[in-house]
Amino acid sequence: MYILILLIVQVYSYHTFSENSKVKTLNQTEFQQLNIGRDSHSWFILFYRPSCPHCQKVLPVWESFAEHNQTLSKIGAVNCEVEKDLCKLFSIDAVPTMILISEGGNLHHYSGNRTKESFIQFLDKNWQNNETETPPKEDFSIFDTTTIFILLLLVLVGFLIWIYFQEKYEYSSISSQANQSSIIEMQEINKPIEI
Repeated sequence: MYILILLIVQVYSYHTFSENSKVKTLNQTEFQQLNIGRDSHSWFILFYRPSCPHCQKVLPVWESFAEHNQTLSKIGAVNCEVEKDLCKLFSIDAVPTMILISEGGNLHHYSGNRTKESFIQFLDKNWQNNETETPPKEDFSIFDTTTIFILLLLVLVGFLIWIYFQEKYEYSSISSQANQSSIIEMQEINKPIEI
């Protein structure tokens, strides 16, 4: 019973951003409407899951950092439990992940300490030293890896069925030829001998 109460308290004690927070909670639609990566502002975005203990530790720090941010960069957050497609677009495999999307649309992954001072220092100068990635392109292709695998599997099964029927046809063809030749031989053996 004690464990159940602790679990319920843990579930309902997730940190969320307040309404007057300077952290902009982003979804897929807002991401496109705000022209993130295509406008004149850079965005420093936290990708998180509310159920993640590490994320719960960094969320209040992120909010405090946003309050004290003196740079022109905007601060955002994406809930990966809700915005799965947006997190997939940025290849977010682990949370919390912080990415700076600079004015040119390039991505700069943050890998430093999770403190307000480290975030500020990263925005002030360090992000220019980090490796740059090109922004992800939305993939509207109908051929993802699973679809390609299934198509290849269907082609293989079709090929095996074709081979099976080819061998069966050849066997029945050979068998019928053998039966015809044995009938001809039998007729020749049963022919009366002329003397």
